[in-house]
Amino acid sequence: MGYKTKHKVVAKIESVYGECPVYEGGEKIVMENGVINLAETDAVCLQLLSTLIHEYMAKQHVDYWQSFGGFDYSQEKTKCPRAGPPHGEGYVIVSFESIPVEK
Repeated sequence: MGYKTKHKVVAKIESVYGECPVYEGGEKIVMENGVINLAETDAVCLQLLSTLIHEYMAKQHVDYWQSFGGFDYSQEKTKCPRAGPPHGEGYVIVSFESIPVEK
């Protein structure tokens, strides 16, 4: 199940703008070896998942991206694709922690 990756990625819900039916803030989603670790994950929203997949894959190649100038991906954040008020109910801001997996 899954495949061996270089980094375990923990996405943390940093803040909620408007109303979100899934998150209140502080929840986490743990991704490792190509799967979501359900034992360590609080909740998964399918709309947010579309954004997290891209971030997860980028984190697996962080060494490659850093070779182009040493950008610090540890401070990177993203948001879910939902619209916030007044055009939608709300959205969340997500921060990431990338933890190297020992071989």
